[in-house]
Amino acid sequence: MQYYTLNTKVELPGIEYFPCASGFQVKNAFEEFNENNHKWNKILIDPPLYDHFSLISISKDGPNDCILLDFFLFAGPINPDLKSGCLISKKFKDLLSDYSLPVNTAFYPAKLLFKGRKYDYYILHTAFDYLNELNFEKSTWQYSNSKYGMLDTSQGFTELPFKVKNKSHYISLIERNGLESNLTLKEAYFNNFCDLMTINDISLFAISGRLKNAIESAEILPADLKPIEYIDFSFEDIKQT
Repeated sequence: MQYYTLNTKVELPGIEYFPCASGFQVKNAFEEFNENNHKWNKILIDPPLYDHFSLISISKDGPNDCILLDFFLFAGPINPDLKSGCLISKKFKDLLSDYSLPVNTAFYPAKLLFKGRKYDYYILHTAFDYLNELNFEKSTWQYSNSKYGMLDTSQGFTELPFKVKNKSHYISLIERNGLESNLTLKEAYFNNFCDLMTINDISLFAISGRLKNAIESAEILPADLKPIEYIDFSFEDIKQT
């Protein structure tokens, strides 16, 4: 089954730089976003209203409040300590709510300050560990042929000549300094279908074809959607009704 990467399109027409969300002005930001409390490793119970995020530049050109988008990556030192997540608009949140999301996914209410006005936004938090949902027995793996210790799809792949037995086995392999440090899935077999997931080596999210189509139809910005050519996705229990 074909899946796609959901990433951010950095080059926007008429925009000199790409804006990101900063949590520096959120109430109790240093306490809420302190990486040492590890609270973001799991779904939060009864989270506060995160009031408010602001926009910052990742380059030196242009005003911070240059464009209001449907989702922003986090940037700067004071932000939620998320392995995968972003700040999304109500429009994007409502769209995602109609699709199959992985276990341990939540939306936390937030405010975004834009040109002096506060808008309703949400922190999309996915505490989903794809290794816990993966059927290792049916899945296969490969490693990038890159010589620079990173996943470079242009260099092609070589299939791993043995089975990865379980999560512990996978972790031990990627901690080595050999070719296995570039490990990625080739045939990904999951127990349960979901339209959005986080997978190692995919920059933000992997999404299904039907969610991709919905994002394009709704003109969710700044979505950059590209097919994942090197992984084939399969599911034991496909819930696509």
